[in-house]
Amino acid sequence: MASAVTEKKKKRMRGKKPWQKRNILQSEVKDGVRITEYNSISLREIKKPSTHIYPGRKVIDPKLLQKYSKGEGVEVKSIGYKNKYLAHKLKEKEKAFQEAEAAAARAEILLTETSGQLLAEDDSYTSHITQRDIRDAVDITSAAKSFDLNLNQFGPYKMKLDI
Repeated sequence: MASAVTEKKKKRMRGKKPWQKRNILQSEVKDGVRITEYNSISLREIKKPSTHIYPGRKVIDPKLLQKYSKGEGVEVKSIGYKNKYLAHKLKEKEKAFQEAEAAAARAEILLTETSGQLLAEDDSYTSHITQRDIRDAVDITSAAKSFDLNLNQFGPYKMKLDI
């Protein structure tokens, strides 16, 4: 008799795990029979929508996308392929190219070091600007890259640099 009860219990539990919650609204016993009311709404419908602070990826500036664009691309309809497999492959390649362009534009945003130039005012020369003046004017990371060149062993040195 005990084995018959466990068989029935196993059949009821088939596909369900005992630690998972069931959608039971209420359960009561009337005249020796247990009556259970289940919730008809599934758990997926009850689940709240996600509230992320940053939903999705950041929108890229169209000028940056244009800079890294590799051209218009291929229109599958204009080629006139009747082979669906080949048309699908062309569409996938176009998607990959667009994603690569977007990734390159996003990577440029992360670049912190850009080339610059030293501009002097109209009444002064760039040769009169010292490294200390430059170090005071730039950010901390660029200022840390400056160095002091002491060549006092064989006499005074002068250098003029034109690029």
